[in-house]
Amino acid sequence: MTVLKLPTSTIPGKRQSHTERTAQEPRSPGLHSVVVSRIKPVNATVKLFQLSIPNRQTLHFLPGKWVDLFIPPFTSKPGGFTITSTPDEAKPPSSRSEDGCIELAIQRSPTNPPAAWLWRDESQILGREIRVRPGGSFVWPPPRSSIDVAAIQHVVFVAGGVGINPLISMLMHLSGLHARQRPPKITFLYGTRMPDRQDSATVDDEVLSGAAEILFLDRLIQAKGIFDSSSTLFSPRLHLTHVESGRALPALPEGFDVLQKRIFKDDLTSALGPSDTERRNTVAYVCGPPAMTDEFVQILAGAEGMDSKRVLCEKWW
Repeated sequence: MTVLKLPTSTIPGKRQSHTERTAQEPRSPGLHSVVVSRIKPVNATVKLFQLSIPNRQTLHFLPGKWVDLFIPPFTSKPGGFTITSTPDEAKPPSSRSEDGCIELAIQRSPTNPPAAWLWRDESQILGREIRVRPGGSFVWPPPRSSIDVAAIQHVVFVAGGVGINPLISMLMHLSGLHARQRPPKITFLYGTRMPDRQDSATVDDEVLSGAAEILFLDRLIQAKGIFDSSSTLFSPRLHLTHVESGRALPALPEGFDVLQKRIFKDDLTSALGPSDTERRNTVAYVCGPPAMTDEFVQILAGAEGMDSKRVLCEKWW
């Protein structure tokens, strides 16, 4: 079982920095200059930041990696944010004179200096240079030293809240591969809060707004369309919590399950598939808050037919 442990500090009352928590994780050499080129609010607490890679350079990373992010004047400790785009998007398009880019989904966090800097008014940060360095080991493909990647028949992704960030990069990367290059079966469990309704919205607008404000729900729908047109069996399941009384659930495409409950043990074991034979060729990825991740990893690793080496996880908060 591959676990990125982000322990609390041994000093009472002090929380460890991103650098301290990930000190043992692999990192790419050197820093890369990128430019804040686009900002898209998703909801009241998360924004997507597009960072262009200037001079048609390429930033190399595997799906699932995060970056150390340094803000001007580049003298303070970096923040840690997961890359939510795919490696292909970091390559400059061959047919156009545009630069490649990476994307980060960043929560509002006034006490986190890099996040607070990025959450300032757009006019203050668009076009500004920041510096990044990819790192981490929670990636696709899984480590070949312990897993026969070619034998994988089923991958199960389990996301809790913004734990979807590395998993959406992996999923969209897989969707861009030829069907023969990816597992024939993919299951995606996503547990998240229903966004608060807007005071000024109409009833119909609330339904649409709620769906639009669920982080990366649009990409899960996009991936389903891609997989449905190929031989890949894709089963996405959205678990919504904190749904206000009388609030309608998002209307999603056929085959996209929406449940008004958190993810429980039966949901996890069901996602693995019914047969021991199938589970022997299954890999599970889990990302979310520490307590949720610990609970889910224990359930998945202990399921009949599973091997703890085939349950990979990352804890992030």
